[in-house]
Amino acid sequence: MAERLLRRPMVRERTGLSDQQIYEGIKNGTFPKQVPVGQATVGWVESEVDAWIQNRIALRDSKAFKPAKGGPGRGRKLIAKAEVAA
Repeated sequence: MAERLLRRPMVRERTGLSDQQIYEGIKNGTFPKQVPVGQATVGWVESEVDAWIQNRIALRDSKAFKPAKGGPGRGRKLIAKAEVAA
């Protein structure tokens, strides 16, 4: 099966992340790296983004998940315990 590349607006739509969160995740190794498509164009492998989404769902459903300081809500994110320890 051929892989499909997603452009940044589609990645934002599918994940609910902002550009800053996407690039922070790449820097921290918690989000898939982009693939160069052209001189100033990048894309993300759809199956890798889908796997990231499935991983977030699995984390939510596991006991390894705890709310970020202050709990979930406006301006807060849920993080895995492993991310807290890092």
